[in-house]
This record gives sequence, structure tokens and C-alpha cells, in this order.
Amino acid sequence: MPAFFDTWAGTRQALAALLLALLMPAAAAADTPTEAAADTPTEAAADTPTEAAADTPTEAAAGVPGKGVRLLMLDQAWCAWCERWDAEIAPAYPLTSEGRAAPLVRHDIWDPLPEGVRLARPARYTPTFVLLCGGRELGRIEGYPGDDFFWGLLSRLLQEHGLQPGAASAETTGARCNAQS
Repeated sequence: MPAFFDTWAGTRQALAALLLALLMPAAAAADTPTEAAADTPTEAAADTPTEAAADTPTEAAAGVPGKGVRLLMLDQAWCAWCERWDAEIAPAYPLTSEGRAAPLVRHDIWDPLPEGVRLARPARYTPTFVLLCGGRELGRIEGYPGDDFFWGLLSRLLQEHGLQPGAASAETTGARCNAQS
């Protein structure tokens, strides 16, 4: 039951912010410039010299997901579960063996897919995490079941496709992936 209330509180907060933005767009933009910047973790990540900086939305639009192994995160604005993933997983993801085996590329679910990306079926929920090999979908995790379940599901997904976390870098698995395509 507490999870329901957490979800409802996040949804209620998102709806209130949406109504404020619709009814008073100038006031909402003037009141929250720092909050808007905090809601874009990929921009903050691009400021740091880590592997996460290589997977920015700009590069995603340029076709980076078509190269090697990537984890494509389809998200959208006002997604409470995406925000929860950002808080619980995003800071650590590029530092983990899973993050090195399948670097993250974020993409808005409403935007056209990057060139060269082929999904088995359209994404309907956010967040949806799609494991890509050379732009081709290998598998997916729909929704965010919490940090304990996410890591297990991702590890299993990688192992099912011979992409053992920590066994090889993204470049090595990417070369193997592209050779199989």
C-alpha cells in the first residue's frame, strides 16, 4: 500500500505542475529555472568527463544507438517512474559492469527513433529499457520495478544474449554484436 501512495503523490505533483504550466506558462517558467535544469540528468552528466557523457541525446539522434551494444532508455517528461530511476539508478549506472557492457542512451518515447534503430514492437510505457545490438532489439524491460529488481532483470537480459556484465567492455561486445548481425 505505501507504493500506491508514493505513486499517487508523484502523479498528483506532476499533474499540479502540468496545470500550472498550462494555466500560467510565463509564471511557471520564471519560477522554476533551476528545477528545469535539475530534471535533465543527461545535461548534468555531459559536464562530467565520464563514459556517460558519450551517450547524450544529441549523439542518440546522430545514430549512436546503432553502434555496438547499447541500452536505450525510452522516457518522457512527467514520468514519475523515470524520475525514480534517475534518482536510484542513473548516478551509478555508468560505473557498473552492466553500464560498461551496455552504455545508456536516453531517448524521448514521443520522438522518432534514431536512424538505424529497429524495435521488435513499439514502446508503450515509460520507462522502457531496450537492449540494442547494432541497432537491433535483443530484449527489453518495460517499466521500472525498483532498484533491486532492475539490476537482476538487466543482468539476466545481458546474460541471455551472451553479454556478461564485466566480462568485456562495450567495444568488445559491440564488435561481437556487429559481427553477428
